[in-house]
Amino acid sequence: MTEQDERGSKAGYWFSAAAILILLLYLYGQSNTAFLYLLSNGLPPFLALLAFCTAAFTLRITWTNWADTSSRVWLGYTMGMVLWFMGETTWAIYSLVLAVPVRYPSLVNMFWLVGVAGILWLVGYAPMLVALLLQLWPFREAFSRGRFAVMLALIVALMALVLAILVPPLMKREEGIATSLVSLAYPLLDVLVLGVALFSFVFFMKGTLWRPILFVMAGIILAISADILFSLAFLEGTYYSGHPLELLFDWSYLAFGLGFYVQLKHAQRLRRST
Repeated sequence: MTEQDERGSKAGYWFSAAAILILLLYLYGQSNTAFLYLLSNGLPPFLALLAFCTAAFTLRITWTNWADTSSRVWLGYTMGMVLWFMGETTWAIYSLVLAVPVRYPSLVNMFWLVGVAGILWLVGYAPMLVALLLQLWPFREAFSRGRFAVMLALIVALMALVLAILVPPLMKREEGIATSLVSLAYPLLDVLVLGVALFSFVFFMKGTLWRPILFVMAGIILAISADILFSLAFLEGTYYSGHPLELLFDWSYLAFGLGFYVQLKHAQRLRRST
């Protein structure tokens, strides 16, 4: 087993242990409303901060100049994570400090802080997508039209599945156009990022980047599942702060953070050897 594989395995163990701990906290919180509300709104910013810090430390070690592709890749990951961290923090302020009741996600009909949080989350997808595309860009000549067609077909198929799941309940509720678009934007953007991440994972399977990308891909899959379930629960009126579906959001940040950590340790090892 190589050092990279060993660190990846350890990261997997840490992910499992942390995921189980969070699950136990949520199980305990189901019988303690005050604790559950605090956990629901206070834990995501902390986990997002950890993911941002690991990405930022990796950026600090790998950064050389703007022309370097690797430097821009980690700048993209870091910007994406800091935007999501700011979104989670804004939501936590909205819930814990201002104590405004949770309402359906919309940039129009909600309190302005939730609109800000929504914008931060949505904008955060852009640098994440750019980072994944930049990782592939140096190898663009190795991609055939067939591979691109497969990637596009996969993305379109997954987007169609998301629309098939969410559009009927949205139409039944007769939500406004703005609310519907925001509700669909998160899972659709997740699918777009996942398609590129999956393509990167397949391409880099035999290299040193496959474990970090695997964790990133796991984080995106968890985020897609969470966004879909979140929208459905809101539409059905069954969502509450501390709902078990929130575990998927928390585990998503864990996966991102551990993926960045694996790459961080690899970058540190390379730096020591030069």
